[in-house]
Amino acid sequence: MAEGADGSGRAPAHQEPRLVGGHREARTGQWSTRFGLGHCAMSRRPPPEYGSWEAADAAFTQFMDDLPLRREQLRQKLAATGGPVLDGTVESLDPLNEWYIETALRGAPDGMDWWPVWLARGAPATNPMPELYGYPIPDDVIRLWELVSVYVGDVLLPLIPHARWVCFRAKNYREVNNGRPVVDIGSPLFPANVIAVGNALVPRMVSYRGTGSDLEGPADPQSLSRVGRPRC
Repeated sequence: MAEGADGSGRAPAHQEPRLVGGHREARTGQWSTRFGLGHCAMSRRPPPEYGSWEAADAAFTQFMDDLPLRREQLRQKLAATGGPVLDGTVESLDPLNEWYIETALRGAPDGMDWWPVWLARGAPATNPMPELYGYPIPDDVIRLWELVSVYVGDVLLPLIPHARWVCFRAKNYREVNNGRPVVDIGSPLFPANVIAVGNALVPRMVSYRGTGSDLEGPADPQSLSRVGRPRC
């Protein structure tokens, strides 16, 4: 799993040219797909987290460059904690989800020192609704969120022809995912927000644990696998 989700050491065969190409397309001022669905003109106003579209592009490039490292970090963390062996299938997401919850609750130091490029320090996602007595989410749980999200993306990409990571650009500047990494699945308006899927409410569970808040409660151990389930 050092490169691809299947542990082969390689990213999915269709993935590499589109990852780079998708980023170049993003810089043209249009967010597009390979499905003949046309183009969606992006907002000229930059995402507030980045200050400029150039900064958002740079963060996206860094995210893409870090993917092999994130896969290896997840592999090592799973091996060190007796986690499940992942094979890149949708079925592997439930065991990963259970391990994710257990690892986040355990709270053991992860020995790493990095922060996701798509998440500003102090952003609401790092301390959701403090007025309801939630605690700041520990850095190791934030990092775990990204590691799990990368794997979810690796599972999703081979399921949808031509799917690829892109730096999202919406027509509406208020779109909260502007500038963030998402997976293009063929709809310029509704990409797969893999990072939101990878959250699985595990960070919130840690934040509100022991507070007595209405938001306190267990995370769903089957949340991740919904990304691969057909919708009725």
